[in-house]
Amino acid sequence: MNENCDAPQQIFLDINLECNLHCIQCDLHRSKNPQEELTLEERKQLIDEISVLYPGSNLVLSGSEPFMRREHLYELACLARDNGLYTTISTNGTLISDDDIRKLPKSGINDIVVSLDSHVASVHDGIRGVRGCFNQAVQSIRKLVEARNDSKTDFHVLTSTILGAHNLSHIHELVAYLELLDVDTSMFQPIQPVFNRQVEPDWQIKSPLFPKDLSSINYGIDNLIECKRKGKRLYQQEYQFEDMRYYFLNGATVRSQQCISAKKNLMIDIIGNVRFCFNMERIGLSPIGNVRKTPLEGLWSNNAEMRSKMDNCQECCGVMICHAR
Repeated sequence: MNENCDAPQQIFLDINLECNLHCIQCDLHRSKNPQEELTLEERKQLIDEISVLYPGSNLVLSGSEPFMRREHLYELACLARDNGLYTTISTNGTLISDDDIRKLPKSGINDIVVSLDSHVASVHDGIRGVRGCFNQAVQSIRKLVEARNDSKTDFHVLTSTILGAHNLSHIHELVAYLELLDVDTSMFQPIQPVFNRQVEPDWQIKSPLFPKDLSSINYGIDNLIECKRKGKRLYQQEYQFEDMRYYFLNGATVRSQQCISAKKNLMIDIIGNVRFCFNMERIGLSPIGNVRKTPLEGLWSNNAEMRSKMDNCQECCGVMICHAR
């Protein structure tokens, strides 16, 4: 990571807020793309600017389910590729067609991250709110891996798993299953509150996915560390798993200095508001600007004071993969 904050490491660009699933840990399925959202042409202009201003950054085409807006997805990914940007997307894997499988390895998308919350179909389906979505996601992963192997391009297939009461006691079996799928690496995301700006102080007590049993927490984290030491293809490092242990054992709070989102992320939402963190409002801070009113150049470099205000934030989102140290 660029410790001097000369440039963002990751730039998130929302392209869609809508989703076809009804996950119990998320409320984005209630969202609709607003009329005042950025146009496709405005997003293209931003990609052109990003490639000039921050050529070493990773572009994340973000939001909710990207394959609900696949035409925009492919146009933006192609432009990003032509501009030399490394591009990542996340998907629930249920809408990927055979035509997508053929296109994706050469589309300009370098990393595709598919959500898989358990190796047990009923558990994954229960969390995602739609029966059969486990089988759809796994089928997509297998086809993507096969396409990756055949393409010989810079295309990688990853999984992302929400950690919580539903799977901490079965980590070995879960990791073994992910290894059999032959994905490039697997990421783990501790359960968060629903994705909105206002969070109830005791959300973790009410959440059915937040682990309450200390032994299962320690068992799960110990097993993740053991799997890492054995060379399993896990994205996080041992110290990051220890940060997750702290998070679970301390009521969804993070250590001071664990969140470094303000030092590495620039996030452009669906209507053009720009943040250093998805949830700056939780600590009383406003977005740092809007791309329709302020050139992207300067939004990063002229907000050192705002970043310093975020240095010691211990909000729960600090454990998220994109925020954590």
